[in-house]
Amino acid sequence: MLTRQKSNRSRTKRTRRKQSKFITPDLVLVDGKLMRFVANRDSPLSEAERLCGKYAEMDDGNDAEVGQFLQLAYFVALQFRRRPGEFERLQVHPFWKQLGQKPRDPSTSKWVILFIREATTTEMRKRARKFAVILDGLMQDQVEVSAVAAGINELGGVDGAYEAMQTRANPVPQYENDQDMMQMKPTAKGKSVLKTQSARAELSKIRPAARKDFVHPTHDVTRGEPKPLVATMTGYRGLKFVLPRGLDPQGPANVERNFDQRYRRYHDRLHRAGTIQGWLALAKLCRSKSRLVAALCLAFTGPVCGAFGYKAPGLQFHGSGGTTIGRVAATVWGGEVAYGGPALDTTMGWHDRRLGCGVSGVRMKDSLKVVAAAFNQMLLFLSHSDGEEDTILEIMTGGDGPDRRMKTQCPRFRVPLLSGSGRSFVAITKGSNQNDALVDSVADIPVPFRWPYLFEGISVTRELQAFERRLNVLGDNFGWAGPEFVRQVTKELERGSGSLIRAIADELRKKYQDAAADIKSRAGRDLTRITDQFATIYVAGCLAIRFKILPFTETEVRLWLLICQHDHVAFVDRELGAW
Repeated sequence: MLTRQKSNRSRTKRTRRKQSKFITPDLVLVDGKLMRFVANRDSPLSEAERLCGKYAEMDDGNDAEVGQFLQLAYFVALQFRRRPGEFERLQVHPFWKQLGQKPRDPSTSKWVILFIREATTTEMRKRARKFAVILDGLMQDQVEVSAVAAGINELGGVDGAYEAMQTRANPVPQYENDQDMMQMKPTAKGKSVLKTQSARAELSKIRPAARKDFVHPTHDVTRGEPKPLVATMTGYRGLKFVLPRGLDPQGPANVERNFDQRYRRYHDRLHRAGTIQGWLALAKLCRSKSRLVAALCLAFTGPVCGAFGYKAPGLQFHGSGGTTIGRVAATVWGGEVAYGGPALDTTMGWHDRRLGCGVSGVRMKDSLKVVAAAFNQMLLFLSHSDGEEDTILEIMTGGDGPDRRMKTQCPRFRVPLLSGSGRSFVAITKGSNQNDALVDSVADIPVPFRWPYLFEGISVTRELQAFERRLNVLGDNFGWAGPEFVRQVTKELERGSGSLIRAIADELRKKYQDAAADIKSRAGRDLTRITDQFATIYVAGCLAIRFKILPFTETEVRLWLLICQHDHVAFVDRELGAW
């Protein structure tokens, strides 16, 4: 379409942008004036220069040493991709005059390896290109920095990783018949070319699926910065734990949160309030109360289950004080200022502010599966769970599997459950075919032996009300412990591929299982699954103690959990008529 060109008078004059150009890594030319450039402490060029002296004379035959070097080089190469200004500084480094070539773009890690290794000989440049093929392939897969060395080792060392990445970047074309393979002839350099006038015509003989694999991987390497990971739920995504925005406004690097809109009403109450000192005072008040300590330890099991693949445990408290126990445990992740803020509103139906970040099963606006997914790898405190037994069994035993009826993949989640109800699961499901599965998935915890309430040492209503009041007032401090626990666990997972913390978790788990071996069921129940659940709770509690989050000792936690498990087994035996 023709358009009328504006006259010279009507044209607006654009203002000139200030032109800047690096002359050396430390000097920049801005509008004809030389200015000194001062790099930040986290400058990737400074990190690359630091690594030069350390790895210039590296033993290339030592796969372990090479793996550690490539992991560091991987991190530096990613930083150059994300910071174009730093790459411009790398381009004008004096090293490239000695090498006789200059970096063109940050899409490949070859330039970083050449620079760090000071690769001036032909042999060193060949090896640098080999390392670059490995790192570029790992970048295409969006591998975490901390997992690079382990990933290379799993691929069979440096040579095995190179072959795997080279094969993927240059796949063998699949032809319709052997006659097409005869159309290839060697060139003078030993390579092969197609004997056709048009490469496009020959490429059309490749099957569509193979052609897609043949064309795209070679382009993916040059796309620049890797695409962000998309997290649809909270919890671990690789080695990054994704929290709601209220607990982590920025979010992990290179992770995009794309949660279901229905989660928002629950995530709005996952935030911080009060002080960490106030929360520690709350935790200290729980000492010597076995049910409170068990609930607090349960609140830390979400990240542990996500990191190590354990089955998420569940506890149901029935008796006076169950709602208070749930609110106290939920303060690990969030809550609402109910006792230090405005007057309470108990007419909200699906959510009573006295529950903190818990959810009431009465008049829930969403299905229990949606609610469970919203608290993935954190803690779901569900009050008034009557009538939801079928769904609770499904999310605790098979909620992370495929839905065979809909032929679709359900959201995969591991959510520890703390439930409060006037009736026990063993009483509700007694005589049904799902009794054993539900009783072993969610452990019924009754009031302690010879005490009328869920708190040991409290025998009259006046003492109960005073104690709950103190708990609820201190419960206005929340949202501190969970994120700190995640930070510490993730830090340990990134250290040495997480081998140390995994070994510690397995050792703690076995220690509790050995201690619980003396607990027997008079009804002949197999206690393996219920012991495993309490062992998971024990692992989470001990890790929180070692991270200086819970103010208890490991011996105390083990004793209180053994009391809860013993009371659970005795209670179920009584309900089944074994006593």
